[in-house]
Amino acid sequence: MTDWELHDFSVQVVRDYIQQELGRKLMSSQGNPKVDPSIWFVGENGPEWVVVRIVKYPDKEPNQPSNMADIAASCSRMSNIGHFASVAVANSDDTFEEGAPALPLWRGNRMVVRFEGLQSS
Repeated sequence: MTDWELHDFSVQVVRDYIQQELGRKLMSSQGNPKVDPSIWFVGENGPEWVVVRIVKYPDKEPNQPSNMADIAASCSRMSNIGHFASVAVANSDDTFEEGAPALPLWRGNRMVVRFEGLQSS
């Protein structure tokens, strides 16, 4: 899978969480990895935004973008409430043994996903 496809997939994971687990209505979402934020939704007190990042195993956690403060500033016209979403994926057939090479991610094959909710930015 390409980096773009993986980012789009991670946006879908987070979008589903916002709708199904948080019960929130989406305002917009898009999977272009060069555009932040990836998601806007209606929070308890109005619009909220989410910056999404993804890593592939063996990496465990993506870093927040170094320009997170700039993203927050550009979003502040609509909302000062922002979040970071960390998504990690691996091939479901990976052994997850120390030092073993990670298997590639293939479109249409099963993946293991780790997403633990939204982090306040």
